[in-house]
Amino acid sequence: MFCIRLKELRKEKGVTQKDFSKFFKIASGTIAMWEVGKREPDFETVKKIADYFKVSIDYLLGRSDIRNPEEDQDKITIWGLDDKIYHHLSELPEEGKEDLIKYIELLKLKYGKD
Repeated sequence: MFCIRLKELRKEKGVTQKDFSKFFKIASGTIAMWEVGKREPDFETVKKIADYFKVSIDYLLGRSDIRNPEEDQDKITIWGLDDKIYHHLSELPEEGKEDLIKYIELLKLKYGKD
């Protein structure tokens, strides 16, 4: 999962393997090997990569679908939802989120909750 997350995050940020390798002072071939799953970085490098992308190590390693639990903690607490459900909600476009809020309001009316 690390290889997939690394590549996704790097592309989202618009950083080439070459630029990424320069920033971390690592050979670009090493980055390529990480992204195809043939090699893995040491723990200290994993921590630096997580910091660089502002994600948790758990997210980077595929142990969680929440990118940064510290930033998302209020949302998780409010919703009381597990990581997988929250991940799906976070992927909704703004229009979908608005529809979801309208649906929740309808459910509140149906069940007499204000």
